[in-house]
Amino acid sequence: MRETLRARREDGAPKHPAGPRKTLPIADRLRAETLASAPVRAAGWSRPGDVVATAGLPIFDRHRGGDVLSTLPSALPRLSAEAAAAPFDDQIANRLLHSRMVVLGTQVDEDSGNRICSQLLLLSEDDPKRDITLLINSPGGSVFAGMAVYDTMRFIPNDVATLVMGFAGSMGQFLLCTGAAGKRYSLPNARVMMHQPSGGLGGTAADIAIQAENLAYTKKTLQEITARHTGRTVEQIAEDQRRDAWFTAEQAREYGFIDHVVESIGDLGGDTARRFGFGAVHPGIAEAGRSEAGEGRK
Repeated sequence: MRETLRARREDGAPKHPAGPRKTLPIADRLRAETLASAPVRAAGWSRPGDVVATAGLPIFDRHRGGDVLSTLPSALPRLSAEAAAAPFDDQIANRLLHSRMVVLGTQVDEDSGNRICSQLLLLSEDDPKRDITLLINSPGGSVFAGMAVYDTMRFIPNDVATLVMGFAGSMGQFLLCTGAAGKRYSLPNARVMMHQPSGGLGGTAADIAIQAENLAYTKKTLQEITARHTGRTVEQIAEDQRRDAWFTAEQAREYGFIDHVVESIGDLGGDTARRFGFGAVHPGIAEAGRSEAGEGRK
C-alpha cells in the first residue's frame, strides 16, 4: 500500500485528489460578478437576487411600514460569478443611451445613482446642447443618491426632461418635478407620491441630536427645492407632505410636479418626440395623437 502511494506521488499524481475546490481570488470574483450584472444595471432594472450596493447608506425603505430612512445590511446576496451576462438587456441599454434616454427603473440607491450620474455626464460630453430624457418608474430611495442625480442634472448644460411611467414616489417624485421647466411629462395612468423624509435614530444622546439636526436640514432643503420647481410655497409643501400624498397624472400636473400628461408618442409632437429620442414622428401620426387625446378629455 505504501509503495503504491509512493509510486503515485513520484508519478506526479496529487496527494489529495479530492481536495478542496480552487476558488478565484476575491478581487477576480468581484470583478467577474460586476461584469456579469453590469448589463442589467446599465439598462436600469435589476435581476432577482442582484446586489444592492448601499451598505451603510440611509435610504427610504418602503418595505418597513412605509418609506422610512433606514440602513441596508452589509451582507446581501450577489449574483454568482458564473451568471451569464444578458446581451438583450445590454442591447436595450445601448439603444436607449444612443437615443439619449436614461432609465431609473429601480429604487434610488448608490448603484443606480452613480450609474445615472455617469450616463448624464457622458451624454452631456457627447453633445452639450441636446436634451437628455430621464425615464422614471421608481419608489424612491436614498436621499444622498437622489441629490447626487439632482445636482448632476443642474451641473450639466443640457436640459433634462423627465417622464414618469408607472410610479414616481418619494425621491422618484423629487427627481420628476426637478426636470427642465416645460419638459416634465407623465403617462396617463402613472401615479406620483410625495412625503417627507424620515428615519430611525440611534446611538448616544449627542449622536441622536446630530442626526435629528441633519434630518431637519435635509427635509427643509427638499421642501425648498420642491417649492421652487412646483410654484408652491414652502409652507404648503411642508403641510402636504406631512403624510403620504398621492396624485394622479392630472393632479400632479395641477400641483406643478409635471407640465404635460401624454398618451402617445404622437401626442408629444414632432419636435418634442425627437428631443425625447424617438426619432422623427410623421405629421399625420402626431395630429392623430393630439386629436385622440382631445377627444378623450371631452
